[in-house]
Amino acid sequence: MRAQRKSGPVRGGTLHEVRDAGSRDSPSAFQLPSPKCRTSRILQSCTDLHSHKAFLETLPCPLVLGHYSSSLQHSFGPGMTADLGRRGLEFDEVEHQWIPMPDGVRLAARLWLPRETGPVPAILEYIPYRKRDMVRARDERNHPHFASNGYACLRVDMRGSGDSEGHMPDMYSDDELADARHVIDWIAAQPWCNGKVGMFGTSWGGTASMQAAVKAPRALKAVIANCATTDRFEDDIHWMGGCLLTDSFEWGATLPAILAAPPDAATVGPAWKEMWRKRLHGLSFPLSAWISHETRGAYWRHGSVRFSTDDLSCPILAIGGWADRYSNSVIGLVKARPDLCHGIVGPWGHHYPDHGEPGPAMSFQDVALTWWDHWLKDAPMPKWPQLRLWQRAFDVPADRIATRAGRWIATDASETHATESVFYPGKDGLSWRAGPGTRHSVPTDMQHGACAGDTGYFGRIGGLPLDQSPDDARALCFDTESLKKEILLVGHAEFCCGIVRDMA
Repeated sequence: MRAQRKSGPVRGGTLHEVRDAGSRDSPSAFQLPSPKCRTSRILQSCTDLHSHKAFLETLPCPLVLGHYSSSLQHSFGPGMTADLGRRGLEFDEVEHQWIPMPDGVRLAARLWLPRETGPVPAILEYIPYRKRDMVRARDERNHPHFASNGYACLRVDMRGSGDSEGHMPDMYSDDELADARHVIDWIAAQPWCNGKVGMFGTSWGGTASMQAAVKAPRALKAVIANCATTDRFEDDIHWMGGCLLTDSFEWGATLPAILAAPPDAATVGPAWKEMWRKRLHGLSFPLSAWISHETRGAYWRHGSVRFSTDDLSCPILAIGGWADRYSNSVIGLVKARPDLCHGIVGPWGHHYPDHGEPGPAMSFQDVALTWWDHWLKDAPMPKWPQLRLWQRAFDVPADRIATRAGRWIATDASETHATESVFYPGKDGLSWRAGPGTRHSVPTDMQHGACAGDTGYFGRIGGLPLDQSPDDARALCFDTESLKKEILLVGHAEFCCGIVRDMA
């Protein structure tokens, strides 16, 4: 038995296969293919995208960019933007806008504002990944689409990153969390906003969005959190499973490289060099804090929404993928707050679902608009199931699988008929019945895990698990007898045992 230490199975839900392939308001809307892109004119060109060419081409940041290459091969040069609009409203783009913080630091934002519509709801994405270059292609897919459907959109660089001022001492610092609330309040007070704000993001941005939903500012009405974590110790890339992960070292080297890059002179003006000098002088290396806090304590509980679910005060749509290591948060949120949270877990890895791999992908923009239209524009909410899951069928194990076999299933927390299955390891394998305690020796083989996939890929093509039979041969395994009927497992397994070392 290869058991993961994760949250238990979903309690209280009947599963339904999702068959209908109707409109975006139907439960199957998430099966729609990704929208096609075309280019359209924007009001203000980005005149200095190539100023950081060396940075973009050499930055070792697969954990950040996901599906999107860090090269300059994307068509996001001057005058180019994705136009995914369903309604096609015209909008103006503001390439650079300062947002003041109470301590005098200014955060840099890029805005998309619908024309001639009066005050509208706003949508915020708040991340440290450089609005001028790093994930710009991804920004072009989402924000113009939402703006063309009647939303004011903002992409804000966190303090100490991109074109923003200040310093970033660590992930999810007190300043970062406070800044998010100040940004939301600032947005709600602008003449182009009607006082309603939504917030979304993926990975860090999704986690920051959930953190903002804890005792949320009055203006924050809804959140979409994609591939985010609610537990910084057990479900982040540092100590997942109780062991220090090599991902900590990769990310610990990558994050300072991102933060050390200069602001863009084309937007911040002549002050860019002094901003850069101050940034480099105050540059932090949080890896030392990550590896020195070896157990769960105040450091890791800070910013872990898992321990603050009672204080969540706005609806959250949590989206994840089975190939992503952060999928626990989706089921955990729905279980903890079924009154506020909906969840979707697809087959993909650490990506926005419209570019989800392994596929099939999901039309993230359509699903997001349905969520925004209800919570920010009071549109009727379709009859979505509380939790939508991709049930995998068998695929021949390979590190490259473009599309998984399987189907969509659904459950509602109000249906309380799901059960937990408990197996007991014994001398003859796994049993449905508890027996006398037994002791087994666990072999130590440094080659074990070689077939488990490249965890640093976060489920991306090229890093998926292989046939793990060779790993089984190097490990202590427990198998059940042949099953007499099919069992559908939902959630994650939990393995409980006592461990005694046999040598000093």
